[in-house]
Amino acid sequence: MPITTLDELSTPVQQIIVAATGWQKINKANPDAPPPKGEYGTYSIKPIRAYGQPRTYADDIPAMDPAPEFAWQDMRFYTITSMDVMVSLNFFGPNANEAAMRMYNACFRPSISDKLRGNEIAWRYCSEARDLTYVEQSTVERRFQLDWFIYVEVEATDDIYKAASVSEMIETEMVASQ
Repeated sequence: MPITTLDELSTPVQQIIVAATGWQKINKANPDAPPPKGEYGTYSIKPIRAYGQPRTYADDIPAMDPAPEFAWQDMRFYTITSMDVMVSLNFFGPNANEAAMRMYNACFRPSISDKLRGNEIAWRYCSEARDLTYVEQSTVERRFQLDWFIYVEVEATDDIYKAASVSEMIETEMVASQ
């Protein structure tokens, strides 16, 4: 089933990252939230581009403004496209590089493939892992970042409101000119 918002990807993406890395503390990135204790990871989902030939279809829907004497139906048009999506991952903690490494081969594992297929997510690739380790209050905070590229089907809808029509008969009289 195509998604209609990026938020719909949040839960399956989190579950796949948890299964791939083995880390339980994987959260949606939130700069206002305090970091959890111990090893943890964050992710952020960003759309990149739509591509390919869209599929379209239309359905009748109840009229938004029905006339009292008769009823008609409006139409809803659906456009389904493939979309490239980037999931930016950050891993924090002593084994951050190991968590990043586990993402590379995750798509070949049957348990991950099942989750991808079940959520209609296609795995493209992972970028190189970037070592963003820094000193935090005189201790070294290990941090590795990578981008995971996936593609999904996205559905957009447009409602087309039909105007009411009334039959009218116009009679004209031909007047002969003299």
